[in-house]
Amino acid sequence: MLKLFCPLNLDVIGIDEAQFFEDLYDFCCEAADHDGKTVIVTGLDGDYLRRSFGSVLDIIRLADSVTKLTARCELYGKRAFFTLRLRRHKQI
Repeated sequence: MLKLFCPLNLDVIGIDEAQFFEDLYDFCCEAADHDGKTVIVTGLDGDYLRRSFGSVLDIIRLADSVTKLTARCELYGKRAFFTLRLRRHKQI
């Protein structure tokens, strides 16, 4: 699916919400290794149950560098390392 959106004349490719692309690993391998593109990827590495989300973790070993960001917990004001799922204002 990603290949459909990749014009050949680009030097840098940005992918947001990477966890939702099923062909992320194959696309990044081809774009970087075979086509010489710089690929910048953003996305969630885990879900609210702290399970791997999509193939974001799979592409880390392909990366030249990785920056892991955290959010701020709205309840306690501390760093948030994973997401919280709420349903009708109740924690799941």
